[in-house]
Amino acid sequence: MSAALSTARQNRHTVRAIRGRGHIAPGQHERVEPAEAPIVLRRRADRPVRDGAVRVGAAVPLDSQHRASLGKPAAALGWDSATSLVLSVERDRAVVREGRRTSPDLTTVLLDRTGRLQLPPNAVGALALLPGDQVIAIALPHERELVLYAAADVLQGLTGVLASPVAAQPEAPVRRVVGARPVSVREAFQPQT
Repeated sequence: MSAALSTARQNRHTVRAIRGRGHIAPGQHERVEPAEAPIVLRRRADRPVRDGAVRVGAAVPLDSQHRASLGKPAAALGWDSATSLVLSVERDRAVVREGRRTSPDLTTVLLDRTGRLQLPPNAVGALALLPGDQVIAIALPHERELVLYAAADVLQGLTGVLASPVAAQPEAPVRRVVGARPVSVREAFQPQT
């Protein structure tokens, strides 16, 4: 076996270079004082066994019209712009399936020629998304569905709740000029947190 592929040879020099207060040279175990206990590395929990199912994922931002570029996950499911799709909201996720709207719980969604999926307002509101927020999309070809999660929720689930979250800065009040005409532009939708 070549030296480039032998991990034992590659790691031997790294192991020899480990030094520290608790490093014990071979043959010197009897000279160790209680204050100089050996360094014990914490072992990670075993990784769960993978089920072997095919999953195609993407983390994409929403544009200002709440569209997500999901070309690769959609292609893994065999979907194109001619495919009729419906979306249902289930607790903390949205699920897109091939088919027609048969109940009021389903919303028709469109996939354009460039692979962008237009998210309807009920999905945007349920996932508490704003333009620029990321969406985690997971295509499950065996199930024939595309599952969408808010990336902020998935990432918080992976890292856990932070002990000291950064408080949101209050917005500056809008200054009104006396005698100015009223503005007819409405403020953007802000989900309640």
